[in-house]
Amino acid sequence: RPLPVHRRALPLPAALPAPPAMSPFRAPPSAALIDPLTAVAVYAALIAFGGVMGAGAAGSMISAGSSVVSAAVLGYAYHVGNLQIAFVVACALCVVFAVRFVKTRAVVPAGALLALSALMALIFNGVL
Repeated sequence: RPLPVHRRALPLPAALPAPPAMSPFRAPPSAALIDPLTAVAVYAALIAFGGVMGAGAAGSMISAGSSVVSAAVLGYAYHVGNLQIAFVVACALCVVFAVRFVKTRAVVPAGALLALSALMALIFNGVL
């Protein structure tokens, strides 16, 4: 027995719309020379290693702690694939290292880390 008119299944459209390629909060595919997520992992390792080595050389436990926290947040950004978090951390570290560089005029480590943080911020923002 046929279904009543009001209970018949509606015909499906010829083509369903494609699902979105990715979430806007995930790292976009890039044509850059370096994968931005790989750059997040490398940057996190450099920040953590530099902070621990700096603490050993200068005895600054605050610097070591802040570098480990920064590296942990960058590790989280890598884990979830969110370049926005990594960009914010890189910009915050740019400010920190710029203040240290202006205060000490020391190219190493403040100037070098300022340049590295600025470069990473540009990579995470998609400029490079």
